[in-house]
Formats: sequence, C-alpha cells, structure tokens
Amino acid sequence: MIYYVAFVMELATRKVVNADITPYPGGEWLLQIGRNLTDAISGFLRGKRFRVIDRDALYFSAFLGLLRQSGIQPVRTPPGEPKCNAHLERFNGSFKWEAADRLIFFGRSQLQRVIDEYLVRYNRERNHQSLNGRLIESGEEIGRVEGVSGTGNV
Repeated sequence: MIYYVAFVMELATRKVVNADITPYPGGEWLLQIGRNLTDAISGFLRGKRFRVIDRDALYFSAFLGLLRQSGIQPVRTPPGEPKCNAHLERFNGSFKWEAADRLIFFGRSQLQRVIDEYLVRYNRERNHQSLNGRLIESGEEIGRVEGVSGTGNV
C-alpha cells in the first residue's frame, strides 16, 4: 500500500512537522489537515501570515478558503518551479534518501514511528547549515557541562 505524508515547514526556523499520513489523499483529508494546522490554540500555522503551497490539484478552493478565514494568505508556487519551495523540497529529498528509501514499512504505524524519530533528529539533533550550524530546537542540555561542580573542584 502507498501512503502519502504531508510535511509542513516553518521557513524562518526550518522546523518541520508531520501534518498527517493517509493511503487515500483527498479533499476531506486535506481539510482536516487545514483545520489542525490553523487551530487557534495549538495549530502549527498559528500566527503565520503566509502558506506556500505547490500547484497540486489537492489544494482546492475549500482548503484555500479555510486558510484565508484563518488570516493566512496561500501563496502558490509558479508552475514547474520546485526551487520556489526549495527548503521543503530539500527536506523531502533528505527524508527519502536517509530514511524512507532504506526501509521496508509493514504498515502505517511503522512509517509513523520512523517519521517521528526522523523529525526528532531533524529538529533537535541535526545542525543546519542554513541556520549557521544551529539546532532548530535546542534543549536545555545544549551547552551544559556534565560532571562539573560549582565549587571548581573536579
């Protein structure tokens, strides 16, 4: 079975989230993703002004209207120009090359687990050249030295 994965990236920080996975992409699936992303409390697009989308036929008027109602202006990439969304295209390529093409998935739950682990690595453990070598989400353990007491004695 073929599964379709919807990744969403915040361009300023390069943070990526998995919006959803489905074997049957369609209008209702995309509308639910839109509702989740634009949720006023925990939506990934909360506070965002623009959403770059490609020219996939899945992005129909109801989805675009949902974005507009939430105060988000959908911006379509020009036809045949994947470089207009280069950061997400690069992420998709990295995910395929580093994870998806190297594994055989025996169901949705296994794919979900690999995606979750990959996103932890991508967002919290991998330095990003486009961010001057910084991590996207650095934990409080970053920069802390283990085993050193506050008195100067080691």
